[in-house]
Amino acid sequence: MTVGEIKIESLKLMEINGTDISTETLEDLYSNENYKEYLSRMPGAITRALHRFKTVGVIPEKSYSETMEENKSIARFDLSEKVSDFSKLNRVVVEGRNTYCANYPYTFEGKNVVLFNLRIGNTVTFIYEPKVQLVLTTTDDAMEIPIPDDLSSIIPYFVKADVFEQDEPELATQARNIFELMLAEYKKQEDNVPISIDSVYKQGW
Repeated sequence: MTVGEIKIESLKLMEINGTDISTETLEDLYSNENYKEYLSRMPGAITRALHRFKTVGVIPEKSYSETMEENKSIARFDLSEKVSDFSKLNRVVVEGRNTYCANYPYTFEGKNVVLFNLRIGNTVTFIYEPKVQLVLTTTDDAMEIPIPDDLSSIIPYFVKADVFEQDEPELATQARNIFELMLAEYKKQEDNVPISIDSVYKQGW
C-alpha cells in the first residue's frame, strides 16, 4: 500500500464527514477543514505503526551478498556503510562450491561484522532487519510502504487510535485493540511458516 492509500483508509475508518474519498481527492483534503488536522497527524502515526511492527518482529528481513575474491582467514564487513537501510544483523549464510551454512558463526568488532576462514568464491549473505521507513509530512503520498499489503492494511487501525487518542479516547482504544488483535494473528501465521534447513553440508571447499 502507498502512504496515500493508508491515509485514505484511516479517514474512512474515522468516519469523518462520510467516506466518499479516494487518493485522487487527497490533495484537496489537505485544505479541507474537516480533514486537514487529522491528515497532519498521520505521518507520525504511520511511522509509529511501523516501529510497532519492528518491535514485534514482523517486518520482512532483507539480504546483502558479497562473493569473496580471495581467501581470508579474517574478514571484516561494515554493513552500515555497505547497506543504506541496515539496522540489525540476524544471521550470516555462507555458500561455497560444495558447502552451505545457513548460520555461519560471526562476531562483532565495533561496527564491523567479523567472519573467519572464508575461501575464494564463497558467497556471503547477510540476513538483516532493515531500518524503519520514516514517513514525514514531506513524504510523497505515492510512496509504497515496503511491507506486505496484508500487514500494511492494518496500519489504518493504528493511525485511527493514534489520531483519536485525545479527541475520542474510547474509539481510539477500540481501534488499537483491533490493531493488536490483527497484528497478533499475523505474527502467529508468520511463526507457523516452516523454517528452512539450518544445517551445514560439507564436501570440501
